[in-house]
Amino acid sequence: MNRVVSINRTFSTLSHQTCRRFHVSVPTLNKDYYKILGVSRNSSDEDIKKSFRKLAMKNHPDKHTGDSRKEAEEKFKEITQAYEVLSDPQKRQGYDLYGEEGVGQHDHSSQHAEDIFNMFFGGGGRQVRRQNQDVLQQVQFTLEDAYKGTTKTISTTVNTSCSTCNGTGSMKKDGHKTCSMCGGMKFVQVRPGFLQECPGCKGQGTTIDPQHRCIKCHGKKTVPSVNSLQVDIKRGAENGDRILYEGKGDHSDSSLPPGRLFVEMVQASHPLFTRKGDDLVMTKSIDMKESICGASVSFKHLDGRQVDLVSPKGVVIKDQSVLEVEGLGMPLEDRPKRFGKLFIQFTVRDCTLTSEQLDGMKQIFGVVDREAKEGQIEMKPRKETRRKEERTSDGGGNGCKVQ
Repeated sequence: MNRVVSINRTFSTLSHQTCRRFHVSVPTLNKDYYKILGVSRNSSDEDIKKSFRKLAMKNHPDKHTGDSRKEAEEKFKEITQAYEVLSDPQKRQGYDLYGEEGVGQHDHSSQHAEDIFNMFFGGGGRQVRRQNQDVLQQVQFTLEDAYKGTTKTISTTVNTSCSTCNGTGSMKKDGHKTCSMCGGMKFVQVRPGFLQECPGCKGQGTTIDPQHRCIKCHGKKTVPSVNSLQVDIKRGAENGDRILYEGKGDHSDSSLPPGRLFVEMVQASHPLFTRKGDDLVMTKSIDMKESICGASVSFKHLDGRQVDLVSPKGVVIKDQSVLEVEGLGMPLEDRPKRFGKLFIQFTVRDCTLTSEQLDGMKQIFGVVDREAKEGQIEMKPRKETRRKEERTSDGGGNGCKVQ
């Protein structure tokens, strides 16, 4: 038996606000690395390098003495920390998405800051350990999926270290040679006091002899790896939610742990419902008779059950008015046994009344025909225009005409 539910009146607006929930917590940024380097968030790598070069030279502790040296040392460490993150594409992406938590732990020591300075300006120092890259993958889901919950299988493609050459890019151990452009220094001087990454070896210091390049990866050191992954779409999942999978990201460098995989939920549009947080919104077109005498709404819900609704007795439904029903919205993600609301927005169509129907309405409302008195000007119906002809049959009109 179909369930009939009485629609309650509401003065709530459609912009019902709910807090977006994520599978991965998003921390507040403790430090604004872009502000520290004096660059904008859309700055290029070259702009970041230029700003770091200028600030590092200005705030290097060796250029300061006395009390100002300690202050310069702290500023220098802050600058190098910001540059370490923003100069690395994957760390910068993680920082933009999740703040400092997205780039892991940092070495804040003065020696580490000095090492980055030396590497940048061609000096000695230890190599900075680079992380394998995180990967972002999207999965599309429907409102039905989010209402009932489901599991989807997606295909992911990540780079892994080439097993044929063990990630070296060469078929021979001695297939690498010192870069002729930078002489193995990894950087080249473009003008006095200014260095840039060597374009010949891309900052590696060595190049691969063409005749010894790996036959599988062709000297790229990595090969694409395709994997299948089961993704759980939980009840109440929202557009933009992300699920974190540790160790499922890029693994180009086999000496480092694999990166992380973030799966982002992308909700497909629905022919009947629009989602507003935990609530659902639908539109219903009615005529003047239903507007005055009462309207009914019937539809199949997202779980397949039939739902029949009626408007409250004695309530006139105006054009663009909104009624609501408790418990017919989306399940709450953190409390899947509770549901949001369903909002129904009504549009009242134009209608045509016969003379008899018009006379009947006049009797109901006690309306008496009026004739223009002396000094009064009688109004006339507006002539049909192209604009009215172009309106659809279920447009936003709410008037009647006599046939």
